Amino acid sequence: MNELHLKKRKKDENYYSELQERTRLRLAELSGKVWTDFNVHDPGVTISDYLNYALYDLDYRLQFPFESYLFSSDQDKDFTQKGLFAREDIYVSISPETGREKVRKSIVTTEDYEELFLKEHADILYQCRVRFDREVEKYKIDLFPRYDGLDEEEQNEIIRTVKRTYHKNRNIGENIYSICVRDKQDGKLHKGYRRKSSYEFPEFANEETVENKIKPFSANYHTIQNDFPENYGIGERGIPDQENTEYVHKVLQLKAYLLMFDQLMADQLQQAKNVSELFDLSEKIPATRLPEVSIVDGDRIVDPAKRQRVVEEIQEKMFYHTQKFRYLNLLDVIYGEDTRTLFGKKNIPELNKKRALLLQSLPKINEARFRSLNIFEPNSIPVIQHLIETIDGDEVSDRPVHYDGVRVLTDEDFFDRYRFLLSPYRDYISEEISFTDVPDRKVLYNKERWFGILRLHMNLVWYGVLFESFLVYGTEIENYKIMEASDEYLLVFFHPEKKIGINMSLFFSDRERLIEMTHLFLAYLRKIKNEGNMQSFYLLEHILLDETDPEENSKVSIVISENERTERTEIMLRERLPAHLQITLYYLHPEAHENFHLIYFGWRKALAEENNADEKTYATALRAFLTHVKDTAKEI
Repeated sequence: MNELHLKKRKKDENYYSELQERTRLRLAELSGKVWTDFNVHDPGVTISDYLNYALYDLDYRLQFPFESYLFSSDQDKDFTQKGLFAREDIYVSISPETGREKVRKSIVTTEDYEELFLKEHADILYQCRVRFDREVEKYKIDLFPRYDGLDEEEQNEIIRTVKRTYHKNRNIGENIYSICVRDKQDGKLHKGYRRKSSYEFPEFANEETVENKIKPFSANYHTIQNDFPENYGIGERGIPDQENTEYVHKVLQLKAYLLMFDQLMADQLQQAKNVSELFDLSEKIPATRLPEVSIVDGDRIVDPAKRQRVVEEIQEKMFYHTQKFRYLNLLDVIYGEDTRTLFGKKNIPELNKKRALLLQSLPKINEARFRSLNIFEPNSIPVIQHLIETIDGDEVSDRPVHYDGVRVLTDEDFFDRYRFLLSPYRDYISEEISFTDVPDRKVLYNKERWFGILRLHMNLVWYGVLFESFLVYGTEIENYKIMEASDEYLLVFFHPEKKIGINMSLFFSDRERLIEMTHLFLAYLRKIKNEGNMQSFYLLEHILLDETDPEENSKVSIVISENERTERTEIMLRERLPAHLQITLYYLHPEAHENFHLIYFGWRKALAEENNADEKTYATALRAFLTHVKDTAKEI
């Protein structure tokens, strides 16, 4: 049975007594022989007592664990919200089943690949061997299945499985030369990497049972004036004798004097409260800098209008924007970055927003900074390309541009920015409004003829945005309805998941014209889906073009629209791409950029489908295209 007992505090551990003693000694030094009565009945002693007690309470509230100021008591201690990522979140992947390290994310050696394949495919592989052949500058992989006697189809399935794992984790400038399935017996002769049982770290009992609980911190401040004896006249009841003008002025004098101390202590608590937002990995800043101290008759001491002007003046000086800027500078030091120079010349609030959004993903991006595209996913991009597009884009969450500047936003961003186009299903229900299906029509979409007209009549094309789930459901005609009201017609898209309607068009007086515009818009969407995302720039590894010359394997061509030309992009590419790569930049005008995309995406589709004939055709076309535009090339 646990014993409950009180522990007597030592005299020298009582901070309130210490404050009292030091205050009286200091007052005696300052007043000399003028003030000699330091008994409790003296008003000066009374004031010092209350101030010291307020300081004692302030000292207590400012000595909580630091996370008490970062998070409220009902929040989880998620330090990633503050930009303070744990080691395992940056450098390794943690298995949710065991809580142990699962795979090493950064693949840089042959042993890394062996470990990756064995951990990802432990059910089918007994052992594997990965070698880098310096003659062909590519990897040779030997696989040793757990079972012998596999037929050709089973062996090919194992090869396909491992190949897909390789390309999910492949570094830029690397590729496979061959994958062979060997007999299990042959694997015993290999002295390379073998799976080892992981070292089990000892676990210790945690004696602090409340370690993960956040001590509740409150910034609420109650004026000390309400605690004074009633005969001082400064409490909640107000000034007792309003008729005595001299008395009223003396009481207001005392209240004003004590208000200075109130303001100082409330300001300390306000600053502690503001820590949560100042240390938040976002552009958010505290709503106010000056605390509000509520006292009776306060308006007779401080003019509210003048106080408001002071508050506005302080806010205009961007004090907290500057503080946030400095915190982001600190995170730059932790991550070894310099994000303040990546976005060009911008004002501090806008720069803080862009830096915070980037820093949220930067640790993981940097950890996998050499990760290349996955050839089995035609729209996948290398990590370095994602980083460049993140920095150059309007928002971190924006996807690369499609044709003619139409962007794809995340669902969250779209529904936040374009709320004026949205209405719940129920808002469309009315006796005066009816909906009909969109009849079939045959149309032939031609960009030169129809895109400008679509932009004038279809809202999403006018605003130049699509969103991710719209690319899934937007090409299905059954998700569209024609709304008829007062001899006018409007196209509405009903989102099958979110139960919301989107006004897709202007009002048409001609129903047939609206039907035609609808089918032209669907043809435009299908063209986008069939031809993939048009990106702001493309990273083309020559090692994937099946070059016969091994010296070509280290070459990387980067195709960028001339509209995206920035010195910052070139610097970042030099800083973040592997040093052994030979990098050539091509700056193309928009039409050539779009033509390159058509060839490039055709090649990517052929790679994903493992269509060797089309792959070679498109690879030849890519090499020919780069030769044709060699005048725009720049070595970096």
